Amino acid sequence: MKEIVFDIEVYPDWWCIVYSDPDYTDVGVIQSTDKDYMTKIQDIRIAICLIGFNIKRYDLRILNAIINGADPKTVSEVSESIIKDEEFKFNDYSFWNKFNFSDLYDDWMYGSLKEFESNSGMSIMECPVPFGKKNLTESDIEQIVFYCKHDVEATCRLLKARREYVNAKITLAEMFNLNLSQSLKSTVAKLSSKILGAKKFIYEDPPFFEIKNQSVKKYIEDVVPKSILSMFTYLDDDNKEAYCFDNQVVYGKGGIHSVISGNAFSKTSDEYELINIDGANYYPMLLINFEYLSRSVPNSDTYKDLVKFNRKLKSSVKQELETNGETLLYYNLFKKRNAIKLILNATYGAMKNQYNELFDPYRATSMCYLGQLLLTALAIRLHDIGVTIIQTNTDGILTKTPKSVKTQMMAIVSEWENLTGIDMEYEKIAIFFQKDVNNYIEVKSDGMFKLKGRWTNQAKAQLSNLNAPITHKALVNYYIKNIPIEETIRSCKNPIEFCFTAKTGYTYDKTYYYINDQAVSANKVNRVYATTNTMYGTLKKYKRDEDRYDKISEIPAHCMLMNDDIYFPEDLDIDWYIEFTNRKLKELIEV
Repeated sequence: MKEIVFDIEVYPDWWCIVYSDPDYTDVGVIQSTDKDYMTKIQDIRIAICLIGFNIKRYDLRILNAIINGADPKTVSEVSESIIKDEEFKFNDYSFWNKFNFSDLYDDWMYGSLKEFESNSGMSIMECPVPFGKKNLTESDIEQIVFYCKHDVEATCRLLKARREYVNAKITLAEMFNLNLSQSLKSTVAKLSSKILGAKKFIYEDPPFFEIKNQSVKKYIEDVVPKSILSMFTYLDDDNKEAYCFDNQVVYGKGGIHSVISGNAFSKTSDEYELINIDGANYYPMLLINFEYLSRSVPNSDTYKDLVKFNRKLKSSVKQELETNGETLLYYNLFKKRNAIKLILNATYGAMKNQYNELFDPYRATSMCYLGQLLLTALAIRLHDIGVTIIQTNTDGILTKTPKSVKTQMMAIVSEWENLTGIDMEYEKIAIFFQKDVNNYIEVKSDGMFKLKGRWTNQAKAQLSNLNAPITHKALVNYYIKNIPIEETIRSCKNPIEFCFTAKTGYTYDKTYYYINDQAVSANKVNRVYATTNTMYGTLKKYKRDEDRYDKISEIPAHCMLMNDDIYFPEDLDIDWYIEFTNRKLKELIEV
């Protein structure tokens, strides 16, 4: 299917559509002043997949109005009604069947397109022609088209970054004989409900949590303290806290999280091994083995077969890679596994979504409760034989296991596996640095490492916001390689490593940049770096109804905007980054 990436800009008496191939090599412009604009639109619309960012909410509604013969004034009114969330003639979703499309905003968690542009090092300068301007000049139109082209180029880049996600939808359509167009239009949660054949039904359920499997119930009640069990009497999404197995434990709506201590590290030694014990397909297996799959699914065997198929694919992918390398067969198997994983992982969340056919909050919360209690019981059993629990995290336990009790530890885990029907996977860890449960560095036995959280986030995928990646690299180098903070920072010559993406959220009305203590209006999204020039201040976000100015967190007190081209600035305040990193540096206690 041919893909067209597009974006639309609307003004009171004029609009334009910029479109391109995914590589941004063949760019076209359609304007309301073109006599043949309807023919041009039909040419790009028919039998083509239209791709954009947040097009379900905005661009497709505008396109639908244009196709239905709306004049520029009416199109502008549609645009305003969308922005204001008002009802309007063309403001519904019934027209989706007119288009083949894929919205890159689906299942997206990294903010706006402008934030992606900032994180990618693109210009984030905004169009100087104000929205709502009438009687546009030729110069105005040139500038609007220029910035619209820029957003289309950014969307093309985002498509490359999310290609695996789009391909997974295509793969699912092929595997389950779904309409390709409908598959591309859908979120993963929506696809999950379609593949499982779900038909939503609202049940009248008691507010109490009940473990129906008597063997599991006895195991948990024999091990877990009554003070913890009493917190799980009623079904709710409230966080619950306890102290157990020498950990501060938080039971949340997403799963269990605990740490033995913040600001801690541990390592494998002659006497101890750091071992991650993770449940394979933990939530999917809980859904299957304890009959917690949504009651909206007419045949639970469909989901069971998906889990089995996923495990088979995992084995086949590994075997093909080890035997023949990255062959075409490897890539095909890998694509299928990624697609299946999306469905398996989306099912639990969809069960909590009242707008999804899989909606079944009673079973979803019950499953989450049981999963947390099972891991709690296992952690207690291991702790009782002298295993140190470094942390627990949703589907697994990181342990510091004395080699003298490793056989006993594995026997306890095996007993738990036999009871639950869930396989545990072991992974050896060389060294582990932990600020808290959501912020850690994990160095594996093969030298590879895993980062989690803002503490050491380096925004490598150009998706999460820039937060001076060099400072996080300096932290990682310090802990893993014992390289001084200052050495890493001073040796960096890549300017984007020093940048922050500063965003003003939708609850605020304006952003102000301070120059010589005078407030100047700024973009909602800005890319900044620390400057030695003290005439330049920081950014603040303004909330009109409270007449309140709030500093955007973490960015420097003296910062320079770098919203256009990326360059290495002469006024970069290297010392600020060193001090900033040293403040993040924690004296870690060995556990």
